[in-house]
Amino acid sequence: MLRSHAIRFLHTRDCWIRGVSSSSSPAAPTSGPGVGAHLQSGGFLIEESKRVTVADSRLGLAEHRGDGGSGYLFEIQRSSEILLRDDVGENGRHSFIQNWGFGTTGCVFLRVESRGGVAMINKTDTLGLTGLSEFHHSLATANLIDSSTFDDGFSIVNRNDESTGAGHAGTENVLWNLRGKGTLRSLQSKTGYVIGTRELYPVTESPLPMGAGTAPIDFLEGIDRGAGLAPTSLYEDQLARRLGK
Repeated sequence: MLRSHAIRFLHTRDCWIRGVSSSSSPAAPTSGPGVGAHLQSGGFLIEESKRVTVADSRLGLAEHRGDGGSGYLFEIQRSSEILLRDDVGENGRHSFIQNWGFGTTGCVFLRVESRGGVAMINKTDTLGLTGLSEFHHSLATANLIDSSTFDDGFSIVNRNDESTGAGHAGTENVLWNLRGKGTLRSLQSKTGYVIGTRELYPVTESPLPMGAGTAPIDFLEGIDRGAGLAPTSLYEDQLARRLGK
C-alpha cells in the first residue's frame, strides 16, 4: 500500500507525542524483501498542524521503500512550529522529510539521527540508492536542523520536475552543528546557512539540475569544526534567552 502511516496528526495544535518505538510486526515477511519489517510504509505524518512536538521516538525498517511516497518515517506537510526532538529514523526511504505543498516554516529538527536510508524502485526491489533525509517538495522556509546526525545524509536542493514538479525545496533554512558519515547538500533558493559540521562536508554548488537557480552559494562557517561550535544548539540557546535563563 502506498502512502500508509502508523500515526497521523491532521489539523492539530498544541499537542505532543513521545517515547514511541516501532517493532517487528507479526505480519512481517520472514524472508526476502521486508524481512523483519516494523512498518508497512510510513511512520508519523504531521499535516496542516502547528506547535506539535514529537520526542524520544524511534522508527525504522519500513517494508515498502519504493516510489510513491513510501518509507517516510517522520514526515511534515504544510505545518509550522513543529519540534522533532531526540528522534531516530532507521532503514526508511527518507527518515526525516518535509513534503507536499507550500507553508512549512519554523520547524526544528533537534538531535535527530538518521541512518540506513535506501530509496528503492518498488516494494520488491533489493537494491537502491542512498535515501537522504530532505526537504522534498515546495520551498520549506526558515526551518532549523540542529545538533543532528545523518549517516545517510540530508538534502535541500532544486528538485526541478521530480515528484511532480517539486521545484526549489527550501530557502532561509539553517543547518547547525551537524555530523555524520553521509552526504550534506545545501543548494537552497536564495540564501541558506550551514554552520558547524563534523565529518559531513557540504555540497553547495552543482552543475547538475539540482543546482539550477540556487545562487548565491549558501553561507558556510565552521566547516569540519563543529566540535568547538558555541552554542552547541542554536534552538536551546534561543529558548534559554527567551525564558530569561
